[in-house]
Amino acid sequence: AAMTSPPVAPDAVPLTRYAAFLARNGLLVLTVTLLGGLLGLGRAMLAPPSYTSSVTVLAPGVSLHAGVSTNSQNSRQNSRPRDITVDTEAQLVHAHEVLTRLGALPGFRGLSLEDLRSRISITVAPNTRVITIGVRADTPAQARTGAEIVSETYLNLRSQILGGVLQRNREALQHREQL
Repeated sequence: AAMTSPPVAPDAVPLTRYAAFLARNGLLVLTVTLLGGLLGLGRAMLAPPSYTSSVTVLAPGVSLHAGVSTNSQNSRQNSRPRDITVDTEAQLVHAHEVLTRLGALPGFRGLSLEDLRSRISITVAPNTRVITIGVRADTPAQARTGAEIVSETYLNLRSQILGGVLQRNREALQHREQL
């Protein structure tokens, strides 16, 4: 009685075909694998080192306008005050003032604003106001100093902007009280 092989589905490829391919082309597969590994290793060895330092800051919510009116006829004026979004806060990190201050540091001098912007990463934790600012540089010290300067400048810029907003809110409330 002759042994019959089990029926093969029309789209199935027997494993013996793979084994036969490797037997015929084993040297080619090995050569391509080694060449790819050597090219990857060479690229890793030739790439300049890059370091990233991160600073985490808290950006508490601040109302953009007073949002409360004694005039009950206009429901839009009685709406809840809007908060600055975390997306807006993150965009302040890429502000011209922040990039200019970073560009004055050793290791960042001579870089265009676009290059400086690409060296800054911003991560916002979901459902929080916690912003992680990362700065990439050629040395660990440059990365650390860059991250400190970017976060410090961002916080100063934020204080200036929000200080103006709060002052305008105060003036608007005082004006409403006088009416």
